Amino acid sequence: MARPVDLAAEWSAATAAVRQRHLDPLQRRYGISPATILDRLGVARARVEGVHYVPDDDGAEVVLIASFEAPPRLPDGRWRAPNEIIDLVTFRPAEPGRWCSRCGIVAALGEEMIGDFSDDPVPVWRDPLAWLRSGTSGVCPVSPDPAAVRDVLLRLPAVVAEDAAHGREIERLMAQHWNRLPPIYLAESALAGVA
Repeated sequence: MARPVDLAAEWSAATAAVRQRHLDPLQRRYGISPATILDRLGVARARVEGVHYVPDDDGAEVVLIASFEAPPRLPDGRWRAPNEIIDLVTFRPAEPGRWCSRCGIVAALGEEMIGDFSDDPVPVWRDPLAWLRSGTSGVCPVSPDPAAVRDVLLRLPAVVAEDAAHGREIERLMAQHWNRLPPIYLAESALAGVA
């Protein structure tokens, strides 16, 4: 019988393991702000098993990001701070396009804040590194299940893709749904190259 996963304990150990040798490259080489590192990152050793990872003292050193349950609203309409960790996502900054989760529950990083977004277009990032560089604005799809990702994107008022190719990827994914599709815009940095 498999042992239950204690995400809170794993997250606590990962945040306690962050050292200056992790901070310097995350800030200088990868462009992640110190505040984002302190709020959203941990480090651990892990190995990949299929689409998930498992902690492994002999595994590769990876960055961990906690995904929280959507917080309930307070009586005055503000969100309460998220508290329960529902999953952990891991990746190596040198390979930002390869990530996996601990439990396979999270569809997108930042999805816990979707209810807090205004009616403005929401940035959608290709990978966890880009999401972290943005200061965790918007969402970053991380589920291997296209339907789960589509469900997250359909809850957005509009989408801002990183560039035209990314916009086409999102459009293809969204076109598989018969319901209302959110508009897709390009990030300003992508528009600078379009003339």
